[in-house]
Amino acid sequence: MAEFRCRALKPTESEWFTIEAASANDAANSFHKREYPYYVKGFIYLNTTENNGVEKISFALIEVEDYEPVVSRIYSTGIWRMGGVKPYGMTLNNIACELGWKHATEDLLKPWEGEESWEEAESIVKA
Repeated sequence: MAEFRCRALKPTESEWFTIEAASANDAANSFHKREYPYYVKGFIYLNTTENNGVEKISFALIEVEDYEPVVSRIYSTGIWRMGGVKPYGMTLNNIACELGWKHATEDLLKPWEGEESWEEAESIVKA
């Protein structure tokens, strides 16, 4: 493990924090998923899954010192409650533009190198 200095660039800029991780990409993702009071706000996309469920995906642009900025994403699913609030999800095209994404927009939802699978994520929760 090594130490990396990270900060959020978008949607809001944050101060620098030191993260211990195996790689710069792991550091960016670990930084993105930190809890309050260091929570990194993300661009939210509401995605419909294969079984007609809904998952929330948070995208953020994270800078890792001495590396190129990394687009990080965090998936969350769980209990959804009803209420009288306005929808807050963005389109993938809006998110791609805001992040300066230079690849196909649909690539924001494809599996990325080094990303854990659903099975791996579930096994961590069940452990």
